[in-house]
Amino acid sequence: MRKIAVTVGLFLAANTAFCQQEENGTIYIKHPNIDAVQNSVKDYLQKDMTALKALYADTATWWASGMAKSVPIAEAIKLWMTDYDLYDSIGQKQVGYPDYLHYKDQDFKTVQSWWTLSGKSKKTGQWVKVAMFTLDDFNADGKIVRESSYGDFSKWNTTSSENEEQALRQVISNLQKALQTGNADELDRIYANSYVFTAVDGTSSNKAQRLAAIRSGKLKYKSLNIENVKIQIYGDAAVATFNGEAKFGPGNENLDGKFVTTTTFIKSNGHWMQVASGNVRPSK
Repeated sequence: MRKIAVTVGLFLAANTAFCQQEENGTIYIKHPNIDAVQNSVKDYLQKDMTALKALYADTATWWASGMAKSVPIAEAIKLWMTDYDLYDSIGQKQVGYPDYLHYKDQDFKTVQSWWTLSGKSKKTGQWVKVAMFTLDDFNADGKIVRESSYGDFSKWNTTSSENEEQALRQVISNLQKALQTGNADELDRIYANSYVFTAVDGTSSNKAQRLAAIRSGKLKYKSLNIENVKIQIYGDAAVATFNGEAKFGPGNENLDGKFVTTTTFIKSNGHWMQVASGNVRPSK
């Protein structure tokens, strides 16, 4: 009996030693890093890009649910600012309170916070709300080096896509008007510097050549009609196809007639620009 008791005692002592607790850091309810996260939201709501960028390290990255990979913080901030092109009355309400976790292991520093992002779509007038959880990792200088946001952003992004398509349709409308009126300055804004155009006869021209031809009157549209515009958006790139019919001034009559256009756009600094366009005769 004594032997059994001694064995049980040894087992319990070993088990107690094995289950001893060990701390791996500290959790803060108040800390300058928490202030930095709250200030980042405040600066976003005030559209203060300069103050916002100052809270992040130069090499910082941002990722959100649904993104294939992280993006540099400078690109992220530009993307955040486009929210204001699509939504009115944007808000980001704190839920509960943030926690700052400072781990002993690898001196890891992170703030976890909970928010409700909301905005009223400029196109539909509907309110969109997203519950989100965010992790902000900090370096020793108190700068955010990595930010990750988790949530169902599908409705927010769907509204964005609808508005982006509307923006592209407006660019195509502006393009049509500029070609009809010979407005080379407007075309200069629409065409990217690398723009290349291929006409129905197979000849191609770059941006400088096309603008020069329009300014000199060598290329002049008598009429230009566009219809059946279809747009596919792929992030910061888009492809549009449409049917058209044009009549040209002297020297380009061989280009008169119907055509089908495929054109590619990219989004740069919040604006859609045309990078390539090609016309072909429709099949009979």
